[in-house]
Amino acid sequence: MFEQRSLNEMVQNCINTARPNMFKTSVNNYSLGAPRSAFTHLVVATSCALGLVQMSWAQDASETEQAAGGTIEEVVVTGIRETVKSTIDIKRSSVQIVDGLSSDQIGDIPALSVGDALETITGATSHQENGSATELSVRGLGPFLGTTVVNGREATNGGGNRAVNFSIFPSEMFNKIAIHKSQSAEYIEGAVSGQIHLDTKKPLEHGKRLLQVDVKAAHSPDEADIADGQDFGSRGTIAYIDQFELSGDAMLGVSLGVQVRDESNPEQEYQTTSGQGRLEACELTSFDSNALPLDTSGRCHDNSLSVQNDRIQGLIDSNPNYNSPSDIPFAYIPRDHRYRQNTTDDEREAVFGSVQFQPNDRLDILFDFQYSERDQREMRRDLQWGSTQEDISALTSNPYTGIVTSSVSETTIHSYTTDFQRLEEYEGFGLNVDFMVTDRLTLNLDYAESETTRRETDVELRLGATDNNLVGGNRDDFTVQLDTQRGDGVALATILDDGGNGFEVTDPSYFNARDRGRVRARQITRNNTLDAFRADLTWDADMGAIHTIKAGTRLSTLEYSQLGGLRNAPGLSLFEDEDLVSPNGGANNEVTDAILSNVLACANSEFPESGFLSNVASGNIINNASSGSSVSEYATFDFDCAVDAWLVNYGGQDAIQFQNGITSGTTDVEEETTAFYVQAEFDSMWGDTPIRGNFGVRYVDTEITSVGYRGPITVEEIDGVGFVVTEGDASVSGFETDTQSSNYQEWLPSLTVVADLNDDLVFRVGAFRGMSRPDPHSYGNGRAVQDNDENNAYTTLSEAINGISASGNPYLKPILSNNLDVGLEWYPSDSTMIAGLAYWKNFNAQFQTAAQVETFNLDGNTVQGVVETTQLSNDTSTIKGFEITAIHSFDYLPGFWSGFGGKISYNYADSDFEYEDQYGGDGVGVSINQDTGEVTPSNLIGILPPANLFGLSENVSSVQLYWSSDKWYAQAIHNRRSGYFQQFTRDAFGRVRYTDTSARLDLRVRYKLTDNIRVSLEAKNILDEPRRDSRAIEGNAYQALSYGPRFFLGVTAKF
Repeated sequence: MFEQRSLNEMVQNCINTARPNMFKTSVNNYSLGAPRSAFTHLVVATSCALGLVQMSWAQDASETEQAAGGTIEEVVVTGIRETVKSTIDIKRSSVQIVDGLSSDQIGDIPALSVGDALETITGATSHQENGSATELSVRGLGPFLGTTVVNGREATNGGGNRAVNFSIFPSEMFNKIAIHKSQSAEYIEGAVSGQIHLDTKKPLEHGKRLLQVDVKAAHSPDEADIADGQDFGSRGTIAYIDQFELSGDAMLGVSLGVQVRDESNPEQEYQTTSGQGRLEACELTSFDSNALPLDTSGRCHDNSLSVQNDRIQGLIDSNPNYNSPSDIPFAYIPRDHRYRQNTTDDEREAVFGSVQFQPNDRLDILFDFQYSERDQREMRRDLQWGSTQEDISALTSNPYTGIVTSSVSETTIHSYTTDFQRLEEYEGFGLNVDFMVTDRLTLNLDYAESETTRRETDVELRLGATDNNLVGGNRDDFTVQLDTQRGDGVALATILDDGGNGFEVTDPSYFNARDRGRVRARQITRNNTLDAFRADLTWDADMGAIHTIKAGTRLSTLEYSQLGGLRNAPGLSLFEDEDLVSPNGGANNEVTDAILSNVLACANSEFPESGFLSNVASGNIINNASSGSSVSEYATFDFDCAVDAWLVNYGGQDAIQFQNGITSGTTDVEEETTAFYVQAEFDSMWGDTPIRGNFGVRYVDTEITSVGYRGPITVEEIDGVGFVVTEGDASVSGFETDTQSSNYQEWLPSLTVVADLNDDLVFRVGAFRGMSRPDPHSYGNGRAVQDNDENNAYTTLSEAINGISASGNPYLKPILSNNLDVGLEWYPSDSTMIAGLAYWKNFNAQFQTAAQVETFNLDGNTVQGVVETTQLSNDTSTIKGFEITAIHSFDYLPGFWSGFGGKISYNYADSDFEYEDQYGGDGVGVSINQDTGEVTPSNLIGILPPANLFGLSENVSSVQLYWSSDKWYAQAIHNRRSGYFQQFTRDAFGRVRYTDTSARLDLRVRYKLTDNIRVSLEAKNILDEPRRDSRAIEGNAYQALSYGPRFFLGVTAKF
């Protein structure tokens, strides 16, 4: 038996032993071996803690023995056991098919973020950005097929889609998180995959005063590799809840939570790009793995040589050897490759609160509010290998799939230094009134507003390289081989010909190309607001089997806008060499050379990060065949110094002005929704079997209004030449607007039945018709008319429109689905559950790229044109799958072993849904006879296989193991998901991107020092799992990201 003093001493000695290993700040300690080193340190700390666990248990057991002769007290389940028990209780008690977790204690949800907590729920998995869970997929269905409600209300986001950015919300503010996988009529529509419920506790429900302070120190070992990196961060949370008795029976409750966070999101990156993200596939000479493009002098995909869906039929018709797309050898060759080193900072401030007033036992009034501001900063330092589609002299590829593993081309080399900021602000509030009209009738009124504003700003400095370090020349080309096969998904670069003048990518004096220097600035503002009012009646019907009838209505208005995005105004948002004297003032070589010399003097003395890309690439990433050098670094520049030097004649960075107003690409959308529902709840017997459930129907009417903007159009018809179309300067003459409207109505029935087969066995079935609306940005009405001049006059005005890409489609309809869930659940004890469920969903449509006819007014001329956009096809599709959950606690075992428990969940999903790449997949085109107006449809033949549903992973699993006692709690969580199609955010071009299979291991340890104070150690991504993406075809390297592990040491005090 150990005395309390002895145990405390050993805890302190253990912490002191682990701390020097966990938190060394020397850069040298975290070089190439950083992830393994961090893991070793974690093991030291965790092993030390678990060693003390057994001592603590022995002490707890002794104390229990001493108390055995006294009064037997009620056992209160707390900590991880309480959370596990809540998971079982939520599922068993619900009528709907629900999985979730909750805690009676504020801030006890065992996760560092809302996204992390949701990933522990069966069938849920997230997409990772900046090393954190963002968009959530449920049962393999992407975020656009689900909805999220905060305290029962929809929340906005700044991304233009319907997914909620969970990083905005502190997990410490919520005490219940659940996913409702089957729907009832009273639920807000839109949740085919599931509706995520995030709930904060009402102050009067809490029932006691609470003041809680939670402080965490954060450590990112990868940041310690960065000069001036923020490897230590912090987050602090304060929560206060209280209740007050007023005169009579009136009660007042208040709650307030505040969180401040300052951390970093280390990220190393490799990526490729192509023109506007299009599939730029090049036709090859044969199916030989070393075959070259037909055009090896210019861009190999230009003109008729491009293998995309609007030209494939022409290739087949013109070549007797081509009978189908499979006969065409092609290669998807990126336009450029780049490496990116980031220095990051992530700050968040959040305030959540509520006031609850109960003047009597019939009236409950609740006002709640949420505010969150997140400020993310990235200093990006890129090395770009440009023009890699041009002058190709060697190529290794698979001409059947288009995947390129190695290429040799005449390449430009650029340095980019970019200051990027994303500022996102969320505001939400609601007023809820719950009034018991009679003993059997309750009226609930709720009004809520939510607004998110996201402003993204980037200022970019570009410098081009020459093959000599004498200021006064233009850019040079270098012969460069880029090999993704040797780089394990990251292109390793070998400079085969450096010009013979000693060029090295690490020497900043070679980035002196007079014609490539540039500062360019851009700002995009996205605003999303949502106002909603709902009224619900609940009647205790007492009509035999039907015990409750609910009815209600909901009115909502969603507005989404996107402003800015341009960066082409000379002397304002764009400063090229010809702008350095005056905007569009013509190049002055003498001025440019003098300025460029000062810019180059702003070079950093050394590369900012050691071990760069070592987690995703084998060996050094850049080799010079001429000099024999091999490095994983390159020349970088001090942003403030270099940009001020480039803009010295304008007064420095203060001269930059953003084009952040209305443009021809502006999205301005309003969505108005009116919904009514009626629902009956029943409880009866089927023979000897108790059954319960509900049935109902929801009616939804939706109206879309989308406004497009463009400058004033003038049309000049020149005899013998044709039409010249010019879009005027809207800043002078104002914008013309084009408003498009659409609407749709849907009936959404639902039925859920639960049968208690015996005391331990529950059978559950749910059927409903679901509706998933397109994302708000998808309704965009941006249409940019194609200007021309006299030398490129149009024969007909329709040529100014035909083939333009739209920024959205105001006429998009929702995807509808019929859904069936059947499950069986076994509850042998209050801490054990085994549940299995099969589900089937049938969708009425699929997405396809299509050309649709639209009517335009060009300077008084009514013209029909063909616009490429996304539409819904008439093709049906299904998704089918099953999920299994097993939860068990070994509390029946003796002594130390009684603290163990775990949860295992697995989801399998399969679908024949098809999403076609806009340029490489199948599609639909049309042609118009301008004289007769006749429209002739045609099929576009693609060369790429279609992707599946957004976010669909065939296999998703989560394994959780824990050990707990009165004072200790340790948990390990391993999440894994197979590869999936990840749609680009706000994508107007229908591009396909795949994210590879990923796995992540997180650990948590907590120790209860006293009844009011506990300490914790948490680790995320300790296996340092990177993320790899492919473009167009799985395996075609597009992006590799390394985030590194992160550790958190915290103290929580409750009073």
